[in-house]
Amino acid sequence: MFHLKQTIKWLAENPRIEKIHLIAHSRGTDVAVSAFRELVIWARAAGLNPRKYFKIANFIMAAPDLDVQVVSQRIGGERLALEVDQGVLYSSPDDKAIGIAETLFASPQGRLGTLDISELTKTELDRLKVNSSRITVVNFQGKSTGYGHSYFRTNPAVSSDLVLIIRYGLKPGDSGRPLEHIGANFWRVPPGYPGGKGKP
Repeated sequence: MFHLKQTIKWLAENPRIEKIHLIAHSRGTDVAVSAFRELVIWARAAGLNPRKYFKIANFIMAAPDLDVQVVSQRIGGERLALEVDQGVLYSSPDDKAIGIAETLFASPQGRLGTLDISELTKTELDRLKVNSSRITVVNFQGKSTGYGHSYFRTNPAVSSDLVLIIRYGLKPGDSGRPLEHIGANFWRVPPGYPGGKGKP
């Protein structure tokens, strides 16, 4: 985590770099969130504006192997969402690797990476709602490899969504990024995304 913090600070202090994109996968999301949390605390203590100082355009967590309660405490408690332009969390109920972790660690509210948002009631959505319009949760169900854990890079629909975020800076619902809105901050990758028909 120390080296990640140093790398982010080094990049942020380079005046030629205008935007930084953080992409973390699986257990790496724990390291990324912890590192960013410590950097935000440091910047605030130093009287700096973390959002302007670190220039984080997109903070993307793909298949995050994180406890839902832990995420709400770390992100919500320190209001980390305020310090990024856009935060995106990808989840998939078909992710068998995180399903194993959920069993091993007995997460009371589940692991973030396996939430089946499509089956949640409005009350449950409100309970899990990320308290910021800058953070969205994108649900994916479809073909993948590696126990369904590498869908963010092996499935064309999800990798296309990543391109739309990073290259074009699109938000959910923007023209050109037609995710299906489920409710609150929750979205779904529809069949044939981002255009056409068929299976995702």
